[in-house]
Amino acid sequence: MVRESLGQILVTTILSGNFVLAMFLGMCPFLGVTHSVSLAFPLGLATTFVIVIASLSAYVINIVLGALHLDFLRLICYIVVIASAVQLVEMFVKKYSPALFRALGIYLPLITTNCAVLGVALFQTAREYDFAQSLTFATGGGIGFTIALVLLASVRERIQLSDVPGVLQGTYSYVLQDENGQIATTHSVSAGLDYASVGPEHAALHDSGRAEYTAQDDAAALDAVVKLSRTEGILPALESAHAVAEALRLAPKMASHDILVVNLSGRGDKDMGILARELKLQGA
Repeated sequence: MVRESLGQILVTTILSGNFVLAMFLGMCPFLGVTHSVSLAFPLGLATTFVIVIASLSAYVINIVLGALHLDFLRLICYIVVIASAVQLVEMFVKKYSPALFRALGIYLPLITTNCAVLGVALFQTAREYDFAQSLTFATGGGIGFTIALVLLASVRERIQLSDVPGVLQGTYSYVLQDENGQIATTHSVSAGLDYASVGPEHAALHDSGRAEYTAQDDAAALDAVVKLSRTEGILPALESAHAVAEALRLAPKMASHDILVVNLSGRGDKDMGILARELKLQGA
């Protein structure tokens, strides 16, 4: 029996002996599910439950197989117990949280093949842990696994929500990109805005605080085209319509004596084909 205190086992397994960060076990869910904390945390809890069940079962299995001199069946028994525990978790999540079950997708049943789960059973057996040590080891392993998932998910969420510059077509500026730095697909009703980056001048104005940038979607831009055309007789370009939409958002919050200037960069006659399609105009 390994003479380690329970506190030492717990702290070591969570930190310096972390299954993911130190031993590189369970890398598949670590990389696959950590794009969202809302997914990483429940998967970590589910994996912790399976780890604890596998650990306690392994302790009992070792005693039984040792008494029967059937040690060669140890690995097979471990796998059967782990698979059964995962099935139990799957049924519970599917019944009480169908949305979470769908969101976790293939990674929930893949707990069965998570080498961190099997590793707990094998490590505690090799170290000859007693019942209390095995339980502590499994609990620490599950907590450490969950912490690793949540930490990476938090970083990836922060990157997604942050203004992180990138390079597109040789220009270093703010770009639409995923958490891996790959250029994201774009769509805009305005062809001139259907691009994944902004000019470096705008990026510099943003960083210096001299300009504030906002966003408007297709529906708001189309609504702005209709309102400006009907009230002022001006047909704005779809690019400029986004600015008009922002003006429509700001104007109700301003005093009657405030002045709001909107710069229209082009005419909308070139966009009539798009407007006819999107606004379902008959005879246009």
